[in-house]
Amino acid sequence: MTEPILPGAEPFFLDGGMRACLLIHGFTASPFEMRYLGTKLNEAGYTVCAPRLPGHGTSVRDLDRTGWIDWYREVVSSFESLAEVYPKVFVVGMSAGGTLALYLLSHGVNAAGSAVLSVPVRFHSTLIRKSFALLSFVPGLRLIPAARKKSGPDIRDPQMKGKLVTYSHGPVRAGLQFIRFMGMTEKRLGRVTAPLIILQSVNDHVVPADNPGIIMNGVSSQVKRLVWFDESYHILTWDVEKDEVARTIIEFFDGL
Repeated sequence: MTEPILPGAEPFFLDGGMRACLLIHGFTASPFEMRYLGTKLNEAGYTVCAPRLPGHGTSVRDLDRTGWIDWYREVVSSFESLAEVYPKVFVVGMSAGGTLALYLLSHGVNAAGSAVLSVPVRFHSTLIRKSFALLSFVPGLRLIPAARKKSGPDIRDPQMKGKLVTYSHGPVRAGLQFIRFMGMTEKRLGRVTAPLIILQSVNDHVVPADNPGIIMNGVSSQVKRLVWFDESYHILTWDVEKDEVARTIIEFFDGL
C-alpha cells in the first residue's frame, strides 16, 4: 500500500499562458525540488505541471517497489495531457528527471524545447555499469537495507539543505534500476532533436564532470547550449544561483 505523501512533496500545477512546462524531479526527490523554478516559469507566463513520480515523496519502501518503467509512464502521461491542451510544451528535468526528459525526447515527442539540469547518463566504468545493470534483476534486492546519504542533499545553500523534501536513504533495487536506465538513455541520445539547453555546475558532487559533454556531443539537436555555473552544487533548482538558473531557462525558451 502506498504511504501518505510527505508535506511539501505534493505535485503542483500553476495555470499560466498557452505555453506549458513539464517539470520532472530527480531520484529520491519530490516535486518540491522544482517548486522555485516552477514559480519563476509561471511568473514569466508559462503554465507549469510538476507530477510526483511513483515511489517518491512518500517512503523509501515505496520507491524500492518501483522502477524506471513506472517513472517513465508518469512522464509520458503528463506530457500527453499537456500536449492535448497547449500548443507548445517544454520539458524540464532535474538530475534523474533530466535523464527521463532525454529518454522522452528520444522517442520523438513534439516538445517545443527542453532544459536538463545536473543530468546523469553515465556513471563509473563500463564494467561497473554492466554489473549494476545485471544486479538489478537479482531477486531479493528489496531485502537489502537502503543506503544512507552520508552528507545529505548536494546543495551549497546551508539554509536549503534541511528544507528539501527528499529521502535520507537511497534504495538499492530502485537505484540499480536507474543506473540501468541511464545506460539505455545514453544509447538513444542521437535520437534527441528538440532544442536543448544543458545546465551544469562545476562543483556538482553527484554527476561526473564528463556527462554534460557526453550529452552535448550525443544529441542531434540543431539548437543546443551548455551553460556552466560556478557557485552551486548539484541541486541547481534551489541552490545559490537559482535565480540565474531560472533566468537562463526562461530566456532560452522565450527565444524558441
